Amino acid sequence: MTLSKNKTFRYIILFLFGLICINFFILSKLFPIADSHDDDVKQYDSVQDSSWTYTMKYFYFKFQQRIEDEKIVEHNVKLTLPNYNNYTRQQFTEIPYRYSTWRSSPNLARRLTSFDHYIYTELLIILDHFFRRHQITYLITDGTLLGSYTHHDFLPWDDDVDLRVSNRDRQRMLNLVSQELRNIISVADVTEEYGTYHKFYFPWSPQAGKQNWSYPCVDVFYFDENSTHIWRINSVEKSMNDCPVSKHNIFPLVWRPFGRIWLPTPREPLIIFEIHRWTAIGEWYYAKNYSHKYERTLSIMNDRARPHELYPYYPWVQRSCSQTYCIEQLITMDDNTNITIHTVQFEKYRTKLIFNPKFEIKNCWL
Repeated sequence: MTLSKNKTFRYIILFLFGLICINFFILSKLFPIADSHDDDVKQYDSVQDSSWTYTMKYFYFKFQQRIEDEKIVEHNVKLTLPNYNNYTRQQFTEIPYRYSTWRSSPNLARRLTSFDHYIYTELLIILDHFFRRHQITYLITDGTLLGSYTHHDFLPWDDDVDLRVSNRDRQRMLNLVSQELRNIISVADVTEEYGTYHKFYFPWSPQAGKQNWSYPCVDVFYFDENSTHIWRINSVEKSMNDCPVSKHNIFPLVWRPFGRIWLPTPREPLIIFEIHRWTAIGEWYYAKNYSHKYERTLSIMNDRARPHELYPYYPWVQRSCSQTYCIEQLITMDDNTNITIHTVQFEKYRTKLIFNPKFEIKNCWL
């Protein structure tokens, strides 16, 4: 009888040990201890790790699988501008992209982890399909547009996404999101001194600081228009009607590379930089000491760097234009050698900034 009990006890111990081994294996897949490609992912602190939802862990597992499955991308891939005029559900053109080659500059460090970038991209893919399916006009602007223009991606030192949607589509968009995406995407209504806008985010992702929305999130502002111009809708006290932009500079929208995907941009990208008075593009890059991930000011000082200081760390766009078209090449540096990642051709656009004096004394946005 005693031998039987001892035997049963050993089986129980072996069973429990087996369960521990299985759980350890699963957790090691979800949260690897270390890897050569995920140093930036480890920026998530233990508090955030412990608060991750099941869906967040699942997305992280998918992300890790993507990195493990990444293949060496061919050099100088010729990208073809997508034709998104006629929407189909299956229509999606992904740009070859490798997270495993990410690096970070000591001068202007990356603000996004590669996992943040992955979640942002998944969120943008859903929103893009939604907007195109319902014929809702939208475009990227501000730092998001600058990133696409100079890096075919996020600015490495930026950490948010700015979209503009036509005001005539605002209510229809919000109604359709609540009907079709209510179990996938949440929307936060935000009112600040310069007006009301909306944040779109996955409800299962971590809370953004002490705010009532999660991060990553996409900011959607609104523009109004007449037959010739568009302008960003703002508060009554700070109307944007005195900072209109000619529709000729915006439409037809042009699809540009943004990391793994294509996003719609103004026909003349420089017009956005001009109304912001961004005079140092091509000479200096700047990073503000504000984190959208934690919604607070960081203790670090504002950083800046010249483009050539960043070449060993971040791919950058090199462009050349003829009388009819412009060619953009995404370049990376490897052992002091420039390598072309991909090439894309656009219809001719302006490449020289022209600053309108009327914007000098105004705080203009689009």
